[in-house]
Amino acid sequence: MQKRVMRGASAAMQSYRGPDFNFGDFQGRMMQVEYKEIVEVLGFAPYKIDSEAIVQAFEITKLVLADE
Repeated sequence: MQKRVMRGASAAMQSYRGPDFNFGDFQGRMMQVEYKEIVEVLGFAPYKIDSEAIVQAFEITKLVLADE
């Protein structure tokens, strides 16, 4: 949780320009940082998975679960 707060504070500081705060820029920075962390945790980029890979994963999972 503390890491997320730190990422949010960093993104907020980077999005603050002069007297204005750009919320759209803040959102974009937060999404980039969180996506990078997701990729690091999972070991792959979730947006690169296509529907065929998902179908194949479900089929393999069914086979593994059916094997008693």
